[in-house]
Amino acid sequence: MLELTGGDCTTGRPGLDLVAVVDISGSMDRKKMEQLNNDMRFVVLKLSLIDRLSIITFFGDATNLCPLWQITEASQRELQILIDGFMSGSKGTNIMDGLRSGIKVIADRKVCRGRVDSIMLMSAGHQSSFDPPQVT
Repeated sequence: MLELTGGDCTTGRPGLDLVAVVDISGSMDRKKMEQLNNDMRFVVLKLSLIDRLSIITFFGDATNLCPLWQITEASQRELQILIDGFMSGSKGTNIMDGLRSGIKVIADRKVCRGRVDSIMLMSAGHQSSFDPPQVT
């Protein structure tokens, strides 16, 4: 369970850079997709002006739907549109590619001093095939 204090409760806490890595593979049936959409809407509403959110979806491959967007009223509307557009993809579940993409978003940040970074994985599936991480 994710608990963030949003709204005016930003005094004294650093900004959050959150990357949501979201499973839209065939393992996500209609009911799971509805729950996922509700959960993501909740996350967006709980974030505040000092926070940033990136959304990555995956099934066979990962897709970065948006870079780290600062949370404003306008970006909340845009994020809601992205979330409402989630649709189940193919049968493959490539969690590793989703997580690699999430790590890349965190690693590529230009502004990160004094910020907390986090990756949130939301999945109901299992990795379809073993793809060991590349050591760099």
